[in-house]
Amino acid sequence: MITEKHNKSMQPKKGSIIVILSLGIIIAFITSSGKTGKKHDDSKIYLPAALNANLNSQAPDTLPLLSIMTKLERDVNKISAGIWRHDFQMIKKGAKNIANHAKIPPRQVKLIKAILGPDQFKNFVKTDQRVHQKAVEIAKMADKQKLDLTTELFLEMERGCISCHVDHRNKIVSSDNW
Repeated sequence: MITEKHNKSMQPKKGSIIVILSLGIIIAFITSSGKTGKKHDDSKIYLPAALNANLNSQAPDTLPLLSIMTKLERDVNKISAGIWRHDFQMIKKGAKNIANHAKIPPRQVKLIKAILGPDQFKNFVKTDQRVHQKAVEIAKMADKQKLDLTTELFLEMERGCISCHVDHRNKIVSSDNW
């Protein structure tokens, strides 16, 4: 039996629906026109990414940035739909896909680093690492069926994605070297 107390705890916090919808629209806009970032080691960086340079060859565990970003967009939308539906398996699957996405090819990593410069590149990597960590945490909370915490972590993850786009996307895509 659902009591009034339970019913209130299942309702989203005031304004969170608008925030989720707004963030979904922003992410859709950003990913349809561009890109973003992930983990540091210069040769093996996991940037949920940004850009799509022409590659003649690529390692089997890598994808061009634009391909990675397109997949990330689908997984962000999967998590969002899972939250709306209270479908914890859907949430977990989307979060795990984000946490374990393909690597950016080394050639693109070097190019991004050259375009952004060392300080901005470090920021790019840190932001991506935070997004990755939030995706891991989302999967854990979904496994525990904690919708309120899952939603909070999802919003934090989206903030990371958006901040990376705001901070780095224009510089990268407008570069003559890209």
